[in-house]
Amino acid sequence: MERGENLRFCMGGEMEKNTGKETVGISPGSALKFVVLLGIVSLFADMTYEGARSITGPYLAVLGASATVVGIVAGFGELIGYALRLVSGYVSDRTGKYWTVTLCGYFINLLAVPLLALAGSWPLAAFLMVAERMGKAIRNPSRDAMLSHATHRIGRGWGFGLHEALDQIGAILGPLIVAAVLYFRGGYRMSFAILLGPALMALAVLLAARMLYPRPRDLEPASSELRTKGFPRIFWLYLAAVSLIAAGYADFPLISFHLEKQSVVPQVWIPVFYSVAMGVDALSALRAGCNARSDRLHMVGRPKIGYQYPECANLEVTRQVIRTRSLSTRYKSRQKADRSRGGRSLTLLCPTGR
Repeated sequence: MERGENLRFCMGGEMEKNTGKETVGISPGSALKFVVLLGIVSLFADMTYEGARSITGPYLAVLGASATVVGIVAGFGELIGYALRLVSGYVSDRTGKYWTVTLCGYFINLLAVPLLALAGSWPLAAFLMVAERMGKAIRNPSRDAMLSHATHRIGRGWGFGLHEALDQIGAILGPLIVAAVLYFRGGYRMSFAILLGPALMALAVLLAARMLYPRPRDLEPASSELRTKGFPRIFWLYLAAVSLIAAGYADFPLISFHLEKQSVVPQVWIPVFYSVAMGVDALSALRAGCNARSDRLHMVGRPKIGYQYPECANLEVTRQVIRTRSLSTRYKSRQKADRSRGGRSLTLLCPTGR
């Protein structure tokens, strides 16, 4: 063993060598385990808050809120849910406490959902709905930063695609659980209370991941040199496109409010429609992730930008996702995919060191 070299063990017993400049021999298996663990967390988390979001519109209607109130609450929640990511991401980078920020966000995000069962008025319910979005905003940047370390070895597209697929499985099951509760006449309050189960499961797996992988950055070899650059032009074009797409959507809480108010469909079918839309998104996410494995293989037949900026290969993933969407469910499935993978795409569009 050469002077200055240190040996240490990774998760699963794999041994890696650190020369002080770059870590080598990191097992892809360890990285995959971390991605799967966070994927399971997202599965239970989505089961919780997507199950809740499938009925928040009708629930506000029952509590006496108007369509205007529902639209404002849904829109303000999304505004907070995305604007706050700038702050939480900055704090995570400055402090390096990615796990602390992630845990804090998940606790707020998940525990706000079952508390909706205790809301006796629409203002309190609206506050909890905004709090749920706030919690998601707090934890997403730091969680995705940790995921990016693990996906270095297994492929960015495949890693995030696998995580998104597990995420969407939860998004399918959550509304179906709510639909089952409504079918057996459990009511909206009982539906929110039942979602405490997957919320606690998500927090338990998250804490286990924290114990097993206290330093996720060790899953990615350290760069010998980082050069800071400005954002490429394609970054701003992509950002503008995503902003325009998002501006054209009506959130599902407002849609479900009108479905309930106008008695367009039976109550039990509202969460079922939401679940179907999430199912389309889950399939397209996994397919897109498989297509994106070209980021570790080759870029044959891909746009020239993939050669100039390998990080931008995810643009092709987004294009493939949009092409595979079902027209009957695009009002929600495209919205979910453009938000979740869109945010992750921005991290891949940024040059190294930004």
